[in-house]
This record gives sequence, C-alpha cells and structure tokens, in this order.
Amino acid sequence: MNDTHYVVDRGFIADTMDREDTVFRPLRLVPDNHDPPEGVRVFGVVPDSTAGKLGIQNGDTLIAVNGYPLTKPEKAKEAYASLRHASDVTLDIRRRGAPLTLHYRITE
Repeated sequence: MNDTHYVVDRGFIADTMDREDTVFRPLRLVPDNHDPPEGVRVFGVVPDSTAGKLGIQNGDTLIAVNGYPLTKPEKAKEAYASLRHASDVTLDIRRRGAPLTLHYRITE
C-alpha cells in the first residue's frame, strides 16, 4: 500500500457495506462548484474512518468510480453499492486542484 495503491480485504468491504448508515453519516457529500458539477466534494473525513483508511481526504472531489461519473451525491452512493463484487477499483479524484487516481485491489 502507498499513497495511491491500496489492498483491501473483501471482508472489510462487506462489513462497510453492511454498515452503510454509519459509514455515510459522518460524511458530507456536496456537488463541486463547477458548472456543470464534475463530481462531489467530501467533507467530514477523519483518518481512522472508512473513507480515511481508503485514502480519501477532506475536500477531495470524487469524480468517477471505475469510470462511472459521480456528478451528484446520489450517484456516489449508487456507485458505492455496485462495488460489492469488484476485484479492482479505481477512484478518480481531484485533490487540491490536481487530478489523482486511487487504485484498490480487493482480496479474499
């Protein structure tokens, strides 16, 4: 694991998805300020939270998951739900104005 590549246990993903309410409750997802929005900005991330463990930081703009555009907060939740059986995940983000891709390898 490094700043952009993560190995994530499928059990962690399953547990996280089973606790969706508690995972999303502390997060605030808002459309970015582009017209039209290119993604959703994330706030409320703390280092030991699920989002923090996955490398997401306060103020990051989530643009796409596996190429699926995240133009509204509802789209982010839909994309999240579609990942239960994925083996590899890419998350395109914008951090402090610069594009960045986070890569996740899901293991058994």
